[in-house]
Amino acid sequence: MNLVRPILRPFALLLAIAVCARRGNASTESEGCESIVHLELGKEGIISCALTVQFVAWAGRTEGTDTPQVIVTLDDLIKGGVGYSSGEYDVLPDGSLVVTRAGLHHEGLFDVTARTGDNQLYKGTVEVIIFARPTPTYPVINNGINMQNAVLDSGRKGTITCSMQNVRPAIVLEFATTNPRVNDVITFQNATMMKNNGDGTFDVSVRNNFEVKDRTIEELNLICRVSEDYYRNQLFPDVTMVTLKLPAATAIPIVSGCQEDGRSCLVSVTKDGDISCTARSPDPDVYLSWRVHEGNSKLSLTDNVQRTQYINANNSVGFVVTLKTHYNINSSDSTLLVVTCVLRGIDEEVLSSSGMTYLNYQHEAPRIYIDGCHIPNEHCRLVKPREGNLTCSVNRFNDQNLTLHWRIDSEDVVLRESRPVVSRNDGNTSISLTTSYYVADTAAIPPILISCVLTEQQIPKYTTTALLTFTAPSDVTIDGCNTRENKCGLLKPREGELTCSLHGLTETNVGLKWTVNSTAMILLVSTQKEIRGSDGRYTLSMTTPYFLANPGITSAVVACSATGIQSTHSGTALISFTAPPILTIDGCFSPQHDCKIAKTRVGDYRAQSMGYQALMLTSRGVLDLGRIPLHYKVVRKSAKNELMAIMMYPSERLTI
Repeated sequence: MNLVRPILRPFALLLAIAVCARRGNASTESEGCESIVHLELGKEGIISCALTVQFVAWAGRTEGTDTPQVIVTLDDLIKGGVGYSSGEYDVLPDGSLVVTRAGLHHEGLFDVTARTGDNQLYKGTVEVIIFARPTPTYPVINNGINMQNAVLDSGRKGTITCSMQNVRPAIVLEFATTNPRVNDVITFQNATMMKNNGDGTFDVSVRNNFEVKDRTIEELNLICRVSEDYYRNQLFPDVTMVTLKLPAATAIPIVSGCQEDGRSCLVSVTKDGDISCTARSPDPDVYLSWRVHEGNSKLSLTDNVQRTQYINANNSVGFVVTLKTHYNINSSDSTLLVVTCVLRGIDEEVLSSSGMTYLNYQHEAPRIYIDGCHIPNEHCRLVKPREGNLTCSVNRFNDQNLTLHWRIDSEDVVLRESRPVVSRNDGNTSISLTTSYYVADTAAIPPILISCVLTEQQIPKYTTTALLTFTAPSDVTIDGCNTRENKCGLLKPREGELTCSLHGLTETNVGLKWTVNSTAMILLVSTQKEIRGSDGRYTLSMTTPYFLANPGITSAVVACSATGIQSTHSGTALISFTAPPILTIDGCFSPQHDCKIAKTRVGDYRAQSMGYQALMLTSRGVLDLGRIPLHYKVVRKSAKNELMAIMMYPSERLTI
């Protein structure tokens, strides 16, 4: 692939260009500068010259500017220029330009003008190419097999990838073969990919889909390299050799998690679990075993369970051999372990082998969540109601002997005892701990720090903390009077309604109840309702009718409190009642005796109430005293036609 390199000429500082050969790769003139220079990103670089100078000036860009300018000068060994003053550039006595830290803005053309020792004028242009070496410097196979000479067990049809990371410029990779007649027996389909990292570097890769059609070929040799000759020769000469071991025509054991073509594969595993291998054979006298490769002492295999099953399906008659084994990885760090599943005959002869299986174990500290929140190295900040539940959970970790518990340094919040729920699946453990709590103090409290700790034999191993901010205490009001902020005193009629309200609630299943210090104050059936707010809180209100059964009562103390929650929410009020009503008939009032009033046989009588808002004589013979009815009747007592008045209180009779 031919690469066209973009060349950006800053400006024509000089009238002529002297093109000099690149030092180290071609011959150089007796005096002059390199024409093409490669500078490594982030490192010091030199544009070399071989001049005997009286005066030299370099023109180019400085950091943060797009306009080329004179950046450094050397006049009779005195240095100057904006680039020299800023420390971005320097100049050597032979006219060479020093770039103290190569950046992307240095890529392009630099112009140089010099007056040599024999009073000759030298002018030249240098092209600077910024490059970055990948890590590692050679291509990596299958995104993880970090070897420059890789040997892979492969199927006859499959995919292989080759990649370089953090490289500049955006080079192209390719696979090449070393087999003499490979083009006649293998087909390739290459796909190139590139990712711009945003820092001037690129991640590049090539994916090769191949198929080996000749069954006699048992080994395939490939080379992954930079495809452009210029960059391969100048900057990135390293290549990676790949040897693909192709399977024989006999049955190939298949490791769980790998494809059925028998090639090598990468399997992500936990610290301990089960791994299985399956193979088909026409002979029942075979068995499977594991071969642990050298350097994999951290892997232990136990509890081998082998089963042979006869099959007769899809015109295939034979046996399926399955090996299931429990493994344990004795490592507290991430590691890559290699095993191979081997099919052997009864005489220990190796019949076939699976591809190399790379067990990729990535150790990760368990993540502990408080109400679903986990922020590494910081507190979770949660707003909670004054009573509710807290849940701590940790999922999918490998250690079996760990447990969860809470740690809180505050007496204002009470945690109830709870037990964790533990579940295990595929070698992983999950624990969930849900605990109810309530705020014991009725006043507002500052934020509380609570920790959920994962311990092993009472020794803390991992922890997550949360800063809990609780909602404001709920205010109880009686007939609109805030009982938390005031000593409530109310003036009420002797019959009416009382309303209690509990504000700012977030808890559910909350109720209200009255407590009265006098049996003479009769409370009737209450009605409750909820009023929801836009912030998720609500107000619970209870309205209750009442009346006084004793005319002598003048005051009572009532208390309203919440039910169904542990937190204390209550309030009291002192109620003063209006005086009992006074009833007169034709102006007569006698609390101890009946009124005796002389009246004509035909005339009017007048009933008057003092202490009620309204009193009227109805046609049904009922004095309507507001909401309290007062019954009466007229009785002819004697021929003298005496009119007797008896004053009665509600529910009693008044006789005239």
